[in-house]
Order: sequence, then C-alpha cells, then structure tokens
Amino acid sequence: MLKIGLFIPTLNPGINFKKTISMVNQQAGNFELRKLIIDSESTDNTIQLAQQAGFEYKTIPRITFTHGKVRRIAVNLLSDCDYIVFLSQDVYLQENALKNILEFIRSNRNMALAYGKQRSDPQVVGWLNALDRQFNYSDTSLIKNWQNRKLYGLKTVFSSDAFAIYDKNILLKLGNFPKNINFSEDILMASLAIKAQYSIGYCAQATCIHNQSLKYYQLYKRYRKINNFHKQYPWIRKQFGGATSEGIKLVKYELNFLISQKLFYLIPSLIIRSAIKYVAFRI
Repeated sequence: MLKIGLFIPTLNPGINFKKTISMVNQQAGNFELRKLIIDSESTDNTIQLAQQAGFEYKTIPRITFTHGKVRRIAVNLLSDCDYIVFLSQDVYLQENALKNILEFIRSNRNMALAYGKQRSDPQVVGWLNALDRQFNYSDTSLIKNWQNRKLYGLKTVFSSDAFAIYDKNILLKLGNFPKNINFSEDILMASLAIKAQYSIGYCAQATCIHNQSLKYYQLYKRYRKINNFHKQYPWIRKQFGGATSEGIKLVKYELNFLISQKLFYLIPSLIIRSAIKYVAFRI
C-alpha cells in the first residue's frame, strides 16, 4: 500500500485549526497516511489538538523558521513515504481531495508535483480576494512542462504549497527545498522540476477551501516578496517569461465579472489593488 505523508507548518492557527485537521481525518483512500506538524513555538493549544488528531509533531525555534527550512525538515522526517502532501494551517480539504490528487499525480508519468484547486467564500474574504483565487484555479486540470512553457508563460511554474503533493523521490533528486528560501518555495521547486524535464500538474478535481483575505498593506508586502524572489532567482523569468501579461488578464477578468454582476462599487478597490500589485512588483 502506498504511504502518504501529510505536513502542515503551524504557528498559532487558532480555533479554526480544529476544522483543518478534522477535514484531513475525513479523507479516505487506498493509502496509508502519516500526518506531521512542525510548530514554531505556538502559544495556543496547536500541538495538543494535533496530537489528539493523530499527528506527529516537532517544534523549532520561531526565530529560525523559513518556508524552505521547515519543508526540508518535513521531507527528511517523512522519508519513508512515497508522496508528501503540503498544506497550510488555514486550508480545509474537501471530500476525496487527497484521493483525487494522488490519483492525478500517479496517472501522469514523470510528474514531480501537483497542486489542487483552491476556492474562497466571497462572503468571508470579499469578492476581489475570491476572484484572485478563482482566476488562478480554474475548473480545468492542466499538465505543464518544458514543451508547453511558451503557451503558459510564467504561469507554467505557478504552484501552491497551500495544497500540493510531491513525488518524494523526484523531490530529493531536485535537491529538496533550500533552507534559506522564505517565500515562493513552491514556484522555485516547480521551476527546477520543469527545467529538469519533469512535469507539474494542476488537479481541478482535488479541492480545498482557503479563505485567505489580504488587505492593501498585506497585498503590498506579498508582491514585494514576490519581486524579491524573482530578483533572487532571475533565471525563472528569463526562461519562462514575465508576469505583466498575466496581470493584465487578471484585471480584465475581474473587471468583466464586476460589471456583469453589477458590483460597480468594487471597481475603485480593484483599481487600487491592481496599482498596489504593480508598484510593489516593479519597485
């Protein structure tokens, strides 16, 4: 039987973490599931909740945390697993999400990783945050590789560790997650995989709810980090293209939706958000 590792990095996720781990435990399929959290000195009852739900746990000093380091540790701890699923602490897996994403990656030869479909509730996060996610996670599954990189441009290497599955052996061949990377580690690993002639996939049938909402300042900080990431790894944009065309497509998509739904009052906010993204990414 296949052995699947599932990893969640945690830091004070709050009461909603109960739902996150409950939805994990409701997953079913023909696989053995090993569950792990690595906690960065939470001051709430995160570890107790995880233990009660059958998770293993490890703690690290908060000051030493990086997105790359914590994932690298998790991969090493889950080295006996065939595949490793990465989740964020605020994601709610939907029915058969693990089963579907596992079947998807196994049915596509040479696939290093696949990410699932994220949905948001507009009543919780607001229409513009929900539309950002809706644009990036369509209803059609994709397989992206070196041969079709010109078709997808920079989106060839788009991925998300909020809900993704990695072939453990391929991940180790790629060198595992670098310790020092602290943002967009998912895009880096996808880029390395494509460059090494592996494929990456998007499985629209494996869904999760991710109600992450970003206010203006948070949006600015996020796109500054994306900018810094591309400065650190300039070869990614050189080989796969820039982000301008996708940004324009996103604005058009959201504007058309707002007009079609007569949500005219949100257009000024769309303009402000788009300007923030552009300025933060271009500085």
